[in-house]
Amino acid sequence: MSVPLSGERLGYDLNQVESAIRLECILTDDDCGDTDFTVGQASGYIDFSGQLNISNGSGEVVNYMQGDEGTVTRSDLDGTVITINAVPASGTVADIINITLSSSASSHTITSSGSGPATHDLTVGLNQSTDTGVASADTGAFIAESIKDAIEDFAALTALIEPSLTAGELPSTGNSKLNIKMKHAGSVDSFDDMVIAPAGDTPIPLAQTILDDEASSCFSAGDKAQNLIGVAINNGVLGVVGSIHGFEGLFAGDGVTDLVESIGQGVHSQQDYIVGLQIPYNSFNGLTDVYGTTNETVPQGYTARNFYYGTGFGNTAKGANDNALEASTKFDVTDKYTGIRGTVLAVDVDYQAGETVYTATITFQPLDAWGSA
Repeated sequence: MSVPLSGERLGYDLNQVESAIRLECILTDDDCGDTDFTVGQASGYIDFSGQLNISNGSGEVVNYMQGDEGTVTRSDLDGTVITINAVPASGTVADIINITLSSSASSHTITSSGSGPATHDLTVGLNQSTDTGVASADTGAFIAESIKDAIEDFAALTALIEPSLTAGELPSTGNSKLNIKMKHAGSVDSFDDMVIAPAGDTPIPLAQTILDDEASSCFSAGDKAQNLIGVAINNGVLGVVGSIHGFEGLFAGDGVTDLVESIGQGVHSQQDYIVGLQIPYNSFNGLTDVYGTTNETVPQGYTARNFYYGTGFGNTAKGANDNALEASTKFDVTDKYTGIRGTVLAVDVDYQAGETVYTATITFQPLDAWGSA
């Protein structure tokens, strides 16, 4: 359970699991000889497949558009403005892109003004059904495709950002996630701002603000210790589905709707609260010919599975034969067969003066239940 406003979680265990998993880690410096230290292209997304629903102090992702079994229609999005600060071809001041959704417009239009920074005002016409090729106008796929098409219609925008579509958090809605990637590498002042201003009381879809690409993936042992601490010490306050960058907007409103609006577009930007663990192992499960056609005495292959805890009253599916999911299956906190649900109890980091390595011990406590995702 989430503990409102405290930035903490309350896990619960109905079966009183009396075990812990201890991970002993050795952190060493990376070999940075082949590392490319060039700053990459920043990116973010707007996911029209779902929205964050707050109920009884906890959050869950539910469908967004009415055509995807949600509540929002094309008309509800009329007047919604998406503002993106884009990395320019040169200079250090962001160009501004204002995208306005219009349910009455049947075409896409743009006006541009200024330079250094330039401002581009794009109107996305949602009153059409032929441009996107998507049958229903009240689906996340239609909205995402419409915005993508509108951006690609104008060279002034494609010179700044690259739109693409992928499946969203709720993949049954199709390609409902609009990915925005900067055309130019580097970062600018306030580059990380992507603001979604909804029309009226229309809820905000899932989104990740524009985040700078990692300048380098090369880390020292101390860097890795800091990264480990940063993941284990979380500031999330909305259950297993999200976190919050800061508290500046938390008390701005007078209800749950205001709270969600104050953090809506950042809800998936830092999902670093640990709620489970996947530990793969080699298994014979699913193999019909372990030793291959040559009948060697050494196995010719394995299938990869994740360890899981089969708990619950009357549950007899606890052994290896019941472990049917491959190790590559995405962890789902509501499905105990995808990994071991639980939380980190402690992270102990040790460093001996003069050494170039750190050691760390992570204590993970399994739990047999963890609310809803």
